[in-house]
Amino acid sequence: METIQAAAEKFGYIVVASNNSRNGPTANPAEAANAMWRDTQQRFPIAEQRRYFAGMSGGARVAISIALSCHDCVAGVIANAAGFSPGMEPPHNIKFAYFAAVGNADFNYGEFVKLRRKLDDAGAQYRIRIFDGPHGWAPPEVWFEALNWIDIRAMSAGTLPRDPSRIQQTAAEELARAREFQSQNNLLAALRQFESLVRDFKGLADVSSAENSVAELRNSKAVKAAEKEEASAVAQQAELTGKLSAQMQAIASHDLRNNDLHNNDSDNVNVGDIRSRLAELKKRGRVEVHRSERAGSAPGTWRTGG
Repeated sequence: METIQAAAEKFGYIVVASNNSRNGPTANPAEAANAMWRDTQQRFPIAEQRRYFAGMSGGARVAISIALSCHDCVAGVIANAAGFSPGMEPPHNIKFAYFAAVGNADFNYGEFVKLRRKLDDAGAQYRIRIFDGPHGWAPPEVWFEALNWIDIRAMSAGTLPRDPSRIQQTAAEELARAREFQSQNNLLAALRQFESLVRDFKGLADVSSAENSVAELRNSKAVKAAEKEEASAVAQQAELTGKLSAQMQAIASHDLRNNDLHNNDSDNVNVGDIRSRLAELKKRGRVEVHRSERAGSAPGTWRTGG
């Protein structure tokens, strides 16, 4: 609540959160969502076309799931640190706006690389914002961007009166960010920022300059190489952590009395194997830090953004 407060006060949003919702096999997030829905609908004069869901990690997946199932009950979702639930795809008739925020050191970063392509294929109105940090809620400055973005989407949809000055200022800021990425030779981030600018402001502002930049960068060999490098890094992460992640998730649904689990069948968890894999990841991490320090770059961070 404190993270979102300043942005909410600036743009006039009511922010409501559950005090006791949680992840896990005994959790009931739908109950928390229904309680907040009933409470806010009874207490406040909320514009029916300006309701939004937000969540972090498992909560982000819950927010998306409810938005997809409630038949146009919300105008948008602000997802932090996680995308769609496993097995769930963005539908081609997706109607709500989707703003996602993920840290460049988040273990869920890789899923957003794949999700970006799916959202493009679905023709969704979306933005994926990458910030510096690990798994968690986006910092306050990103919330200013998120709430401003969903306001711009509302202006485009006609559910909020258009403010030409605000639209032009925001478009100019987005263009400046894209050009800054370009000046830093972070061309993949620049391409995605230009694409986002075109997607968000076409019909609201002049985006011809951004369209030209998209066409130029899309054919760039450097961009194609950066995309391959990113895909390779995501695949490597999945290879290193896939089985470990599955085993650790399985722990939550097992009785860990005496910590005596063995890999006798597919339903059991091998704690020794988990410890071994964690040790290997720590070892690799120390090697990467050493290499990064020798190369003069920051360890453990993704170079792409936008």
